[in-house]
Amino acid sequence: MNLRLKVQLCQANALKAISITCTEILDMKHKGDFESIRRLAVLDSDPEDASNVDHCGLCEMFFNRAKSLEFDARARNHGMNIMTYHASKWEHFSGNNCYPIGLEGHCPNDLYVQNSENFTTMWCEGEYAEMRWKYVEYILECVTKEIEELETNQPE
Repeated sequence: MNLRLKVQLCQANALKAISITCTEILDMKHKGDFESIRRLAVLDSDPEDASNVDHCGLCEMFFNRAKSLEFDARARNHGMNIMTYHASKWEHFSGNNCYPIGLEGHCPNDLYVQNSENFTTMWCEGEYAEMRWKYVEYILECVTKEIEELETNQPE
């Protein structure tokens, strides 16, 4: 397989893993199944260690889900780059690649740390949680467009 084909396959796998992750957690949200979202947040963590349950953002969820779907490290890392790129283009982007979700008048890092201690304010209710869901929807919209472009530009 030539290098160009390998890169295209890696990109397709990364986009697919992001799409699966976003779609699944949005479905969980619409069903009110926040416990499944919480479990996905710690999929790769020690189940005996509940201290890190509530601090997981979308990037970590994507990484955990892609790993569980057996996407290789290249696809997982490429997916992180894709999400970082799209985050920087989001109209609500905080200006911080590590903490893309912000609220006016708040440091994105501080918001993440404060809300990571409480799963409810991180993912379930409140202004920060609402912004987080807007971000998930935005990322899904972006990768869906990229997937459509890849499929349209495939050689016959």
